[in-house]
Amino acid sequence: MTRIAALNDWSLGSSEEDDVGPTREALEAQATKYYNEAINYLAHGNDEQAHHHFSQVLQNPYVEKANWPEGGQHQGGGLPQDVALKYSCLKNLGNLATKRGDSEQAAKHYLEAHCTRISLRPTMGAAEGESEGCCNLLYVLLGVASVLWLVRKIAYSTQSRWFAWVMHFCTKDIFLEIEEVKKEHFASMSSIVSQDPALRGKKAIRILEIGVGTGVNFAHFPEGSHLVVVDPNPHFKSYFEENRKRFLHLEVEDFIVTTGDHMEAVKDGSVDVVVVTLVLCSLPSETIQATLKEIQRVLVPGGKFYFMEHIAEFDLKKYWWRRKLQHVLTHWIPVWPFIFDGCCLDRDTLPIIQQAGFSSVHAQKYHAPIPNIFFDPERPNLKGVATK
Repeated sequence: MTRIAALNDWSLGSSEEDDVGPTREALEAQATKYYNEAINYLAHGNDEQAHHHFSQVLQNPYVEKANWPEGGQHQGGGLPQDVALKYSCLKNLGNLATKRGDSEQAAKHYLEAHCTRISLRPTMGAAEGESEGCCNLLYVLLGVASVLWLVRKIAYSTQSRWFAWVMHFCTKDIFLEIEEVKKEHFASMSSIVSQDPALRGKKAIRILEIGVGTGVNFAHFPEGSHLVVVDPNPHFKSYFEENRKRFLHLEVEDFIVTTGDHMEAVKDGSVDVVVVTLVLCSLPSETIQATLKEIQRVLVPGGKFYFMEHIAEFDLKKYWWRRKLQHVLTHWIPVWPFIFDGCCLDRDTLPIIQQAGFSSVHAQKYHAPIPNIFFDPERPNLKGVATK
């Protein structure tokens, strides 16, 4: 039924009583007319109509069943008219797909066009098997490319969930060695006096943590602290809630699913301390700058910004090879950004913080005590406190 309908579409207005369908010459004339109109639309930038007309030409039975004449010879050489129309339409559809960014459709049309030429070309003897094999190989390559595209799409769609699990595992079992460093770094929070009268009366402070993850820093916050936590990854929340039960001395006011550069839900000058650990490494430079502006906005006057980040290797005389490795894993073979949600190993974060407009920045570069060899590229670290 579909085939009959297709023929009727190209019947050139013949009556239902006609026993004979349109002639080959009539179909050829109609296909050529549509093709020329498609080329005209293309020349005038009307891609939508051009796409429609090229597709119509391919549905024309004259073009759809394009083949070489019996005997494998074509008068005058070159491609027969029907084959030439089919090839040109497929190539143009491929170009249009490329123009609109649809690489999958573009590859499909280009390969069909190529196979049209090699599978319909007059062949003799062993050349016939060679042409057919080449066409089959192209279809295999198209299949492999489609599978890789699908795997990539699935991988990126599940990346945030995967990253949440990885960080839960890492912070739970691998990064325990740096907890003493954190304990020492965050100890000065206990001397901070809140500018919120209600909190000051309870000897408590309000802390905003950006990129809270699983809540691994809670163990180092002063007793009675009120927390506002921010993380763009919603899959962290279950791990966060599980960890939160271990720290009943803290009061979580809000869990906001957003990024550090879009914290409109946090009021101006409403927090005493902002904490960021192992977050800035995953952000583009312009996003870091926007995040630092937001940090200054939400901090009270004189408020403190505590940061800890892994950075590019700074002791190049001794560990030049680590700097090279960081660059390779970030840019040449970017497995690190893929596994760890955009993490950049060779970023020098300190100058960005120093130029952000804080009244003072006190920072120290050091090598973190990370014995696990897999995480050796993250040993160069930076810790510090900036004051609004």
